Amino acid sequence: MTTTITSNYRVAPGAFLTFRNENAIEVQKWTSPAFPSLNIAGSVSLTADTAFRVIGVYFGVGALQTPPAVTTIEQGGVLSVQSTTPSGWASGIWSPDWSPRIINNGVVDVAAKQQAMGIDISSMSNPNFENTGTIRVVAGDQAIGVSIANGSPVFNSGVIEATSGGFRGPVGISVGSFADDFVFVNTGTIRAQSTQTGVDSIGVAYGGTGTFTNSGTIQGDY
Repeated sequence: MTTTITSNYRVAPGAFLTFRNENAIEVQKWTSPAFPSLNIAGSVSLTADTAFRVIGVYFGVGALQTPPAVTTIEQGGVLSVQSTTPSGWASGIWSPDWSPRIINNGVVDVAAKQQAMGIDISSMSNPNFENTGTIRVVAGDQAIGVSIANGSPVFNSGVIEATSGGFRGPVGISVGSFADDFVFVNTGTIRAQSTQTGVDSIGVAYGGTGTFTNSGTIQGDY
């Protein structure tokens, strides 16, 4: 059964939470102005073989307030979402609305037959996205390592990998609507690889007027 949290919650080191054919953890609105933070120091494992779409961590509406909540995958922590459902979709972390700050110091591992996304955020705005760990995404059709639709300061010193074999090319990280004061700093590795002949991959895609600085490695056709 999906775990819904309405107060600060930590998956302790050594703890192993398993889920099947359902979303794993839902972070919901608490009492204003405080909203719950989530820490994963153990393992959260979600598998699917019948569910069309599964999500490891889902943010309910209102997860971003003042002060913003923080979701942290700690060093040694693992969030794994593996779907073998035909034409299935999987997301490690997904928010349809304003998102809390996201920090990954551990491992996010996502795979699906159709589409897989490591971090999928519709509206992040000011809270940072920080990755010092590993985000690994594999899909039969399209894989996207990180997607932040409405922009955010981004700091990557870890590894972000997206590999897929369909006719929609994989994307390492996509950040849209960059504001003037937003920065995107990569000192790590961002890698996108297509296994489909003739299909290109995109390492980094971003839009707007923010500042992008790269001293790391970016691998992709574009």
